[in-house]
Amino acid sequence: MINTRRATICGLLLMAVVGAASGTAQTVTPVPQSGVFARPIISELVERLENVRYIDQGDPGRSPGDLIVWGPNPLYDAENVLDTGATTQGLCIAINAGADCMLVETITFETGGTLDIRGMRPGEPVASEWTIVGGSGSFRGVTGTVTVSPTADPTIWARRFEFWI
Repeated sequence: MINTRRATICGLLLMAVVGAASGTAQTVTPVPQSGVFARPIISELVERLENVRYIDQGDPGRSPGDLIVWGPNPLYDAENVLDTGATTQGLCIAINAGADCMLVETITFETGGTLDIRGMRPGEPVASEWTIVGGSGSFRGVTGTVTVSPTADPTIWARRFEFWI
């Protein structure tokens, strides 16, 4: 029962993400305009930080070269109730004593497609915007951004994806 529900939810999420479904603001299919989509596809997910490791590589405490490695961490629907089957995994390399870091992340969907993300992650838990640099499978050729925001619970982060395929 749970695997069937997960597969159904993942399928619906994937359809919404690639614009196959229609009828709501989050699933409107983009309309081409001069070779570029006029509207992005918008999707919201929630990450639960279940697997995170901090590696102190340099001077004791925060310093350049320290690493944050995470994943796989599950991604849930916008209400943080249903597990979508997608996971996020990546790494951040600190560039200063404030723990600002260069981020490399891959989101893997249960269907096999991926999104690749790059950006600068602030050392403090504040909202930041990263670049979706590409993808595979259903996400081949994707570009866009993901805005990641902390919640009241430091182990839960909201993610808002805006992308064009």
